[in-house]
Amino acid sequence: MIAIGGWNDSNDGTGKYSKLVASSTNINTFVNSAVAFLQLYKFDGLDLDWEYPSTAADKVGFANLIVALKNAFLPFGFLLSAAVPASQFTIDAGTKTTQTLF
Repeated sequence: MIAIGGWNDSNDGTGKYSKLVASSTNINTFVNSAVAFLQLYKFDGLDLDWEYPSTAADKVGFANLIVALKNAFLPFGFLLSAAVPASQFTIDAGTKTTQTLF
C-alpha cells in the first residue's frame, strides 16, 4: 500500500486536503488519479492520513472522498485504510458525521 498525508503534511498550512474535498470535481480527479497510480505501480491500496478534517465542510468532504474511493477501488480489489483519531474530542471535532460511509 501507499500512504499520503501524515502529521507534517496535513498541517503544512496550505489547506490542500480541504481544497481536495471541497468539490466533487476535485474528489473525482483525485480518485481517478489514485486508481491509475495504484494500477501503474502495482500497489494494493491507499492509506489516507489526513490529520484531521476539522470544519463541517471538511467532514462532509472527507466522507465523500472515502465513499468515492471505496466505490472506485471495489472493482479492482484495492484496499483503503485511514488513520483515525483516538480521542473522542478529535473524533467529534474532525471526522464524526451523520453520513453513513459504508
